Amino acid sequence: MTGVQTCALPICFPVTIVRFPVTIAKLKRTTNNLTISLQVTDLDACGSFQFHRVYGREDAAAPFVLLKQVSILNVSLISITVPNNKRWEIFVSSHFACNGMDSFNSNRVLVDDVAPLLFEPDSVNEGF
Repeated sequence: MTGVQTCALPICFPVTIVRFPVTIAKLKRTTNNLTISLQVTDLDACGSFQFHRVYGREDAAAPFVLLKQVSILNVSLISITVPNNKRWEIFVSSHFACNGMDSFNSNRVLVDDVAPLLFEPDSVNEGF
């Protein structure tokens, strides 16, 4: 054996928070509703999945706090109401691996806290 481990999907690797072309996560500033898009698998061959937990913090000096827990494996969107429009840093922790103990953390992303200007275009077209 060369040290390569096999794993029954899905809880072998972390979920990935999808980075949108314009924003990394969608924050509706009027309601503080944050929508996170995930890439996950819908397989649980060993039956070990229990939940995804979304953690966030308002700034780099603050500790991460639990924002939401979701018990659906193949969820692709998670919606959270955050207490303010600051530049949140978020990640998702998925529990549990096939061994029943380990969890996997997603990539960390920063939520854009700057509202677009009144007349700022929201896309660019190079066909002119």
